[in-house]
Amino acid sequence: MADFSIKNISNQVGDIQRAYTWELKLQTPVAVSTDVDGEENALAIRCRSVVIPGRSHDVITSNYMAMEQFFPGKIHFTNPFNITFEEFEDRHIARILYKWQQGLFDLNVGHGNPKNSMIADQCFLQLQNYNGVDVAKKDFGLIRINNAWPESIAEVPMSYADNNAVQYTFALRYDTWEYITK
Repeated sequence: MADFSIKNISNQVGDIQRAYTWELKLQTPVAVSTDVDGEENALAIRCRSVVIPGRSHDVITSNYMAMEQFFPGKIHFTNPFNITFEEFEDRHIARILYKWQQGLFDLNVGHGNPKNSMIADQCFLQLQNYNGVDVAKKDFGLIRINNAWPESIAEVPMSYADNNAVQYTFALRYDTWEYITK
């Protein structure tokens, strides 16, 4: 008989996964220099919240004689990754995202930057701790996001009366995403 008691479960599996322990690590395009700690074009954002998109397959239907058969078809990814982060007084992350968006389509000249691709080849969304253990070097809790770019940055409400942190939510559009394991 299976034992689903709290004591048995806590001895067998890790603690519940928490949404606030994710961090987005990305290499921004060359035209969007970040100049953070001497690592040009490297950016790490601690996610306040993130929505991991779904994945689904089309269904291929085959009618053979009196039978209807189903086969998996092409894969679809719901878009985008919606990521919320808290900004600091220097507005460093918001400025980088703005510069990246401006490189995609510059309002001053009417087009994007033709010299450099404004799409990040790979971004990584990584779980930062598991049962109190740093998992940065482990092989779980890592999602690779391929060919990403900032689709939108949501409006940011500001109020003198509020006593809240400033939070930005941006949508990261991509081609594919996958869990990475060793």
